[in-house]
Amino acid sequence: MKRRISLLLAMTMLLLILLPALPFAAVAEETYEAKIVSTDNSETHYATLSAAAAALTDGDTLVLLSDVTVTQTNIWIKGNNITVDGNGKSITYTGSDYLFAVSGGTAAAYTGSDATAAASLPVGTVTFKNMNITAASGGGFKFYFQTHLILGEDVNTNVYNIVVLAARAGGTLTVDGGVHTATNGSLFSMSSGCVVNACGGYGVAPGGNAVFSVASGSTLNVYGGYFENTGSYRVITGSDTATATVNVYGGALAVRNVGVVLRSGGTRNIYGGAFSNMQTAADRSDGKATNIFCITGGFSNANPFYTFYMSEGGSTQAGSESVIAPNGETFYTSTTLDLPETNRGASARLVEGSSGLRFTTNIPKAIIDYASSMADSGTQVSYGTVICPTDYLSELAIFTMDGLDGKGRTYQNIVAEDGITENADGSVTIRAALVDIQKSSREFSAVGYLKYIKDGHEVYIYGIYDREANSRSMEQIATAALNDISTEITSVYAYPVEGGYSPYSPEQRAILLSYVCEDSTADPF
Repeated sequence: MKRRISLLLAMTMLLLILLPALPFAAVAEETYEAKIVSTDNSETHYATLSAAAAALTDGDTLVLLSDVTVTQTNIWIKGNNITVDGNGKSITYTGSDYLFAVSGGTAAAYTGSDATAAASLPVGTVTFKNMNITAASGGGFKFYFQTHLILGEDVNTNVYNIVVLAARAGGTLTVDGGVHTATNGSLFSMSSGCVVNACGGYGVAPGGNAVFSVASGSTLNVYGGYFENTGSYRVITGSDTATATVNVYGGALAVRNVGVVLRSGGTRNIYGGAFSNMQTAADRSDGKATNIFCITGGFSNANPFYTFYMSEGGSTQAGSESVIAPNGETFYTSTTLDLPETNRGASARLVEGSSGLRFTTNIPKAIIDYASSMADSGTQVSYGTVICPTDYLSELAIFTMDGLDGKGRTYQNIVAEDGITENADGSVTIRAALVDIQKSSREFSAVGYLKYIKDGHEVYIYGIYDREANSRSMEQIATAALNDISTEITSVYAYPVEGGYSPYSPEQRAILLSYVCEDSTADPF
């Protein structure tokens, strides 16, 4: 009997030795919803998200440790230089008010009704990132006096009513990324005195309200991002806008109705951006597509630059003092400034080991000068090309990187560093190649851009995209190149082939033939 016990003990000890040790922290964190990482890197774990939020102090980072369901309304996130890191987790909010109430200081200091007193307080910054928020009947955030709320990358919200509400004057919201959906209300509803900076991300309001709803005394700055209303309402609207300010520098705004409606004065500067009206004649009883802008009093800046993309012709709207609508053109610019234009077709880059499609874009001097005049002092204008599979663009009204990000589509952003040609007339020509294309029959599209920095934010001016002109496959390019044969020998057509002479060497033709004869199912996208 003693021998059997000893044998069992030995086997147990051996099993314990063979089993891998589990990290203690991983086991411990499973029992908590959140933790706080302080400025000295010390960590404190909390049973609930709300308990962690209540313990925040300046400089702290709150990290979500598990997916959670929250019934409590208005979880306060208070303090300066606070980060709420969702750690890729999801929050399901079952309340009907707001999930988070955000204050750059204490609740007592920032939620009072005395705007003058609040304006003397220092601005506190709170950043959210890397989380998914859903709410069947409630909103995502409201924020208060002197608070700079930042929605960073990978903050994805799908809520019933208002994603973000500037609840008190003096608050600033910056949207840097993420995918945001308001299933019923306005996406960003602004109160008097607040500022919204739209810099990136993808936002959609499929219901009967606007993406941006401005108010008297508020300021909306659109630097970037892709925002659309897939319902029958506006992207930017406001009925009481006598003292509101709207500045559009860049970004993409798509709509199925009047895109921008401001009826009561105020300051409206449209410096850039791309606007799309997805409405067709069949959508309207009068058989006409709607105008993009309906603005009383005209624009404030004397020489605005803006671009339009429309599905069909525009119509005027009764009662408007100033209506800007394209006249049946698919692309329209209100000024004589030419946009970057990617050349028709593409060419083959024939380099062993890095062959592919090459696209070329010309950027006129006038638009370079314009971007330089708009840019922050000390910053430079830069250039690049975006390339993606053509079929991805069927989901978008406007070809931009923020739009592709919002649809979860990959692309190549090829920043122009080499291959830049400064032409005698002051224009610039850039070249970009997509290499390692394995599925040669798939078509790829390209659009060129220039980028400048405004108020510390990136602004892109995209070129004109036309599918017929700017979409090609390697198979198409290779076939055309192989068939490019001259009956006479020249300095260019120097290589003998069947039927005449080719501009491509035998080695180059072998690369071209590989794209015509082979079509792997593998796809880098």
